[in-house]
Amino acid sequence: SLRVSLMASDFLGPSNLDQLLVGGQLGRGVTSSVKVAVSRDDPSQLFALKAVKKARITGQKQLEHLFREKQLLCELRDPSVVGFHGTFKDETHLYFLLELLDGGELLWHMRRCPCGRVPAESARLCLAGVLLPLQFMQGLKLVDFGHAKRMAFSERSSSICGTPHFQAPEMVRGEAHGLPAQLWALGVLLLEMVSGTPPFVIGQGPSSLKEQILTTTPDVSCLPPAARPLVDALLQREPTQRETAFPHGFSSVRMHPWLVELDWAAVESGRSVADFDFTAHAEQIKDLLPPCQPCSCT
Repeated sequence: SLRVSLMASDFLGPSNLDQLLVGGQLGRGVTSSVKVAVSRDDPSQLFALKAVKKARITGQKQLEHLFREKQLLCELRDPSVVGFHGTFKDETHLYFLLELLDGGELLWHMRRCPCGRVPAESARLCLAGVLLPLQFMQGLKLVDFGHAKRMAFSERSSSICGTPHFQAPEMVRGEAHGLPAQLWALGVLLLEMVSGTPPFVIGQGPSSLKEQILTTTPDVSCLPPAARPLVDALLQREPTQRETAFPHGFSSVRMHPWLVELDWAAVESGRSVADFDFTAHAEQIKDLLPPCQPCSCT
């Protein structure tokens, strides 16, 4: 079939799976799951093994998403992007072997904060950690590129994907969208981190999520005074207003007074990170490690 011929030349043989011990599940999505994996030859080498069910690859578009994800992971060699170690397959699955990030997802740490509220300084460092890889592509690491696509700075897309409450007004209206929609998502993320609640919520009151995004002005009073103008600008309802406020995209966001004073070299090197308990998640990872194999020595 077309699918088999496209995949066969790009993925390594299934024998590579024999070099791994696979442990417990880190997470799962609609079409894939991610588990901890350990090298048989060197137990100190830990990985995240993403498995995609072949049976769920039902169309050309899904196949293109996989190719694009692999291509981007191969090309984006940057400390702020998850490390990529290769791809392979067996009869039922396609696999991505990735760097294991044992510090935990941002959402996991947000939920551990009192009332889900991240302290403002930690939220600022988290936002900085997100900006670094975003700036590189046009602390934190970007991981999932399954729905990523190449676009020029001013290009627009008509694809609709992602978490609904992060979608910008132009996406909700069904219009073409681009960088301004990503700027909007940054504003939603920062506000959710500090307030503990998404600014737009499904089932909140009589209005629908779509109506909230199109008509509601979020309350930014929970933010430090210096951060409020930043979020106000990121959450301007019209994309042209966001483009005007940030003419150089993520670089302009980084130059905002609330962010520019950060020690960006320390953020980039990992010396300056959010005040989260990263060891707590690392301890959970230990419980997912596969059992040791019995020694074959005699």
